[in-house]
Amino acid sequence: MYQYLAATYDESSFSPLHFGLPIVTCQSSEKLVTLNNKDIHDVPICHPVALLPSGQRKTLQNGPMKRNRFKCEALICKRCRCDVERGYKLSSEGDDAHCVQQCPITKYISSDCLKSESPELC
Repeated sequence: MYQYLAATYDESSFSPLHFGLPIVTCQSSEKLVTLNNKDIHDVPICHPVALLPSGQRKTLQNGPMKRNRFKCEALICKRCRCDVERGYKLSSEGDDAHCVQQCPITKYISSDCLKSESPELC
């Protein structure tokens, strides 16, 4: 984890700790992003991934990944966000999403489903 002060300051004057500014702790898969008013930071969201009986992973959706966008509505915003430059993305669209480099398996396909006449029911 990395810790950052939640505001910038001039080291020659006052310590931000004198003002009770919070310390922001980011996970190792995140970085602290500083945005100005109306700036947007977006992070890709993983496509659903299935695990086939052979052990092979298969992406279930084509095209560009959806994006999670954060728009700064304050004068300055500081947020921990997935470190996209290092290849991290959000694991899902849900509230419990976390930053991952490899998208998680969201569906398991049995060999019976592969043999089925109507695999869409599996």
